[in-house]
Amino acid sequence: MSNRVLTESRAITAHGGIPRGPRRTALLTALLVALVVSAASRADAGAPRLVLAEDARDFGRVAPGDAVAHEFAITNEGDAPLTLGDVKPSRGATVIRYDTAIAPGQTGHIRLAADTWSFRGSPRLAVALSTNDPARPIITVQIKVNVEPYVAASPGHARYLTYQGGPRGTITQTLWDADGTDFRVVGVESPYSFIDVSYREARAEERDSELPGRQWRVDATIASAAAVGEIAGFLRVRLDHPKQKEARIPLSGFVRPMLAVTPPAARLGDVDPALPPSWVLVVKNYAETDVELTDATADVPGFRAEVKPVKPGRSYTVSLIVSADAPPGPFTGTLRIRTSSPKLAVLEVPLSGRILTAPSVPAVGAVGSACGAVVGSAVGTISVPVFGFAPPLAMPAAAADFAVSSSPKMLSRYDLRLSAICLVSNS
Repeated sequence: MSNRVLTESRAITAHGGIPRGPRRTALLTALLVALVVSAASRADAGAPRLVLAEDARDFGRVAPGDAVAHEFAITNEGDAPLTLGDVKPSRGATVIRYDTAIAPGQTGHIRLAADTWSFRGSPRLAVALSTNDPARPIITVQIKVNVEPYVAASPGHARYLTYQGGPRGTITQTLWDADGTDFRVVGVESPYSFIDVSYREARAEERDSELPGRQWRVDATIASAAAVGEIAGFLRVRLDHPKQKEARIPLSGFVRPMLAVTPPAARLGDVDPALPPSWVLVVKNYAETDVELTDATADVPGFRAEVKPVKPGRSYTVSLIVSADAPPGPFTGTLRIRTSSPKLAVLEVPLSGRILTAPSVPAVGAVGSACGAVVGSAVGTISVPVFGFAPPLAMPAAAADFAVSSSPKMLSRYDLRLSAICLVSNS
């Protein structure tokens, strides 16, 4: 038996495959039977078959704001459950809902909607879905629509660039129907309390002779006391037009403070009294008339403020300076900047931070012995500027050499800060 198996093995190897003759025929027959059985088992398992009643719905021309939605039917005519997933809508299209699984012989749905406020014209509004149907692994359904207003507005937008306390400003819109269809404006809503709106039909002298039909005027007036910040939103104009019930006028712009302080709050963080920094705030005047900054004070102990004009009446800097004897610990307070404007006499800027505790330093009377201990007893005289003044300081000559040759990071900043006459190594 073993010799026979060995002989057949050698025959297969010699021919590079299945041996010829009756044995080859038997092996091929067995392989064919296996393939048929496999195919039959797959047929018994069944497969889904997706059928779409329609893959597109055309709504034609619609007005901005019109509700546009459609439900597409998906039938499973196969023998296995149909699954849907990996939904990818295009911009402007929204999938409201869809069936993720559809049993054999049943019908499911996918509901697609379009936001007609978000675009004009005829963009592609579609959604792609993946399926487990081998013949249709991906399907696409779409809504066709042309969004065009029936009621037009000119200029069609309102942009405000002003400052708080500035003059009132009005932007007027003219509304009409290009086809001459009769309509009325029945109401206008503003998203801001400081933008007042009114409307009326245009008088004879206000009409544009090139525009047909009735014409309406919508006035949007920004108040002097408008809130500081960005303006973004829409005027909503309600209409009784037979084909368009609402028009929207985009609002944009910015209301600046009359006097703007940058930054608006002085959050100083950790303040090292050994090397007192100076913080600078910038004050700009956006009013039409000049405004002077007359004075500035801080109610935090150890702080003082200095006002300097950059362009008198228009822009200034305010410097915050910390004194050497500022008490350590956290602090909060207010920087008050006084102005010549009766509308805004005082600007208030919040202050916050923490004064670090300074380490002790040698007394001036003990400097001689301290210097001798650190750098030797040779004495020379040099002048060291300390925060704006330069007194002659007697110190060991070796100390001067030490100051030149050592890293500044290894020198005690507090000795210079307090006018000590000896430089001491921090190491």
